[in-house]
Amino acid sequence: MATRVATPNYKKVKRVKTKNIEPSIIPKFGYKSAFIIVITTALSCFFLPNMFAILGVDTRITTLIANAILISLAVCYCHYYIETDKGFGKPFIKLYVCFFMAISIISYFWLYIGLYM
Repeated sequence: MATRVATPNYKKVKRVKTKNIEPSIIPKFGYKSAFIIVITTALSCFFLPNMFAILGVDTRITTLIANAILISLAVCYCHYYIETDKGFGKPFIKLYVCFFMAISIISYFWLYIGLYM
């Protein structure tokens, strides 16, 4: 019996390497979420304080409140409604409270130490 000769065209087998990819718990933000967060941040940091300054209201406290409420709400909305479709629930409230406190502290140091306007 004759032996087989393997030529370069003989049974080209494409081998696909499979990787065990586990989905991450933390989703990545897409372009739509990033756009919403940037627009909300610009609104609460620059446009609202200037509107309140025109009205004669103290801009520091209104900026602090607007930053904390709007930015944390935008981040939580993007995370739970756009990226994961989980919706409103207890984790939404927990994340909102954490971001609210963190952004409030950051805004306080930003405004009252003199790093703003």
